[in-house]
Formats: sequence, C-alpha cells, structure tokens
Amino acid sequence: MKPAKYVHSIVGNVNDGSPVLVDAILPGYEDIDSEKKPHSAYAFVAQMMFRLIPKELDGFTVLDAPGNELRLRTAPKCGFLPDSVSSLIGPFYVGPVLRSLIEELEPGVHRFVPFRTFSDVPIGGKTDHGEHYTLVVPPPPIACIDVERTDFVRPYNPKLSSLPNSPSRRVAIYRQDVAGRHYWIARVSDRSYTYMCSDILRQEYQKRRMRGWDFQKRCDLVDRVLH
Repeated sequence: MKPAKYVHSIVGNVNDGSPVLVDAILPGYEDIDSEKKPHSAYAFVAQMMFRLIPKELDGFTVLDAPGNELRLRTAPKCGFLPDSVSSLIGPFYVGPVLRSLIEELEPGVHRFVPFRTFSDVPIGGKTDHGEHYTLVVPPPPIACIDVERTDFVRPYNPKLSSLPNSPSRRVAIYRQDVAGRHYWIARVSDRSYTYMCSDILRQEYQKRRMRGWDFQKRCDLVDRVLH
C-alpha cells in the first residue's frame, strides 16, 4: 500500500443541508455562581479542547455524570438527523454510523460520551431521539504543523497564527507525527487548533454519503528535514 499523501482539516458543513442550532447541557458541571445553573457543554468541552480546565475539576468525571442532553433547536434542511452536529469548528457530536467508522479505524483510541438527544421540532417524525449522538471527547492536541513549509497568510506567530484556508496556500503536516492516526486535533498556535482526519477517513465518510462535516483544507504530508 502506498503511503498517504494528504490529510484534511474538518469543520462543520454549512452547505449540505445538515446545519442545526445546538444546545448541549452537562448537569455534572455547574457555573460557580449563586444560582448553580447547569453549564453549557460547549463552553466546558471547548475548555477541554484548549486544555483550560480548572485544576479543581475532573473533566472526565464531569462528562460521565448522568443526564447529559443535546438539544437541536432547529431542524436540518436535509430532513433527517445528520451524522455530525457541532459549532463550526467543533467539538463534534457524532451519530452511530460516523462513530462506528471512527472506532473501526482507531479501535479503543477515542472516548465517546452519550447525550440524550431532543429536537424542538419533529425530525423524522419525533422529538425524542434517544442517545443518538455521542460526544467525541477532544483528543490531546498534536503540534504536527511544519510551520516552515506552510504558507501562512502572515508570518507565523506562535501565539496567534491559524491555518490558511485558500486552496492556493500550502499546509504541511509532519508525516511521522500523525502516522497511524485518523482523527485528531492539530495545534497551530497557542490560540488556534483545528480538527483533522486521514484521507482514509475522508474517503470512507464520502463513500457512505454522510452529512455534517466539511473537509475544508487538503494538507500535504511531509517528512521532517534534518538540519
């Protein structure tokens, strides 16, 4: 088998009829205020993604508490539950087919947390969808970007730079850093992270005609240059 030449960045797809407005609730985590309201899962999981979880909190314990809910506030134009729902840049809540694909390619690697799913309007004739979606817990970010061979819009800034999206601008990923991986988070700079996947995952996703992801940028796999 020939080695892969490309990997891809992932964002939520806004053009395939899948977008929905999502509200996720984690009863296991409460705001530190007098009212103790349940905290939005998006804020908490985003903190996990950027590794900003307060030291006094155990992220996994919070996620494993009972009663996690995912609320679909709008209905997708496609008329059925997409294979993934999210904000534009994640985190991603995946349906059973996409979860099965991720587990097939990387068995035992990722954590999946179930969310009881409800929709404000009927989708497929119902509003209670059981535990249709599971959160893919954000994996630890990997500093796999070759900044010297990536064509950033402005000179690379380790605190602020983000990946260029233009097809004419090259993004280079160290092959050794992502060998054997199919779904991960790439650390671009201190304030910029992006979900990425292997070309194999992208091909299987498209073969099964799933909806919810947009493979926004094709990135080159390169070997490290020894100086």
